[in-house]
Amino acid sequence: MFPPDEGSYQVVTGIEFGACGVEALDADQIRDGLKVLDHGMRPASPSDLTKAVAYLSVRCKRRETSEQDTDLAVRVMVQDLSELPGDVALWALDQWSRKSPWWPTRAEILGLAKRQCGQRSWAKSRLEMASRKLETATAA
Repeated sequence: MFPPDEGSYQVVTGIEFGACGVEALDADQIRDGLKVLDHGMRPASPSDLTKAVAYLSVRCKRRETSEQDTDLAVRVMVQDLSELPGDVALWALDQWSRKSPWWPTRAEILGLAKRQCGQRSWAKSRLEMASRKLETATAA
């Protein structure tokens, strides 16, 4: 895969809560975990996404379309992927270009990317719930 221009996008591969579960974490550990996840949810820059989609466009076959339609398809895909974590969006584009010779539908590329986001969302919601419980216990 090509290197991104702005910042670096590293995959958050998962947060292990261990056998004790998230409830055993203290406030500092919860805050640190949320910081890691917030950082891991940053979107890619528009220029990095545009380059990655352009690369996909070169590698994958498409039905015959006008240059205007191709430009629109690239802009729409960049916009759709800009709502996802940067590393996941770039990973999905790279994976698609390696595994399929055909240009993906919107649903295919978003589905591939969103499957990778599930663990982060789950971990973040668990940490946020634990944080609220700690705040409630501290306030009481």
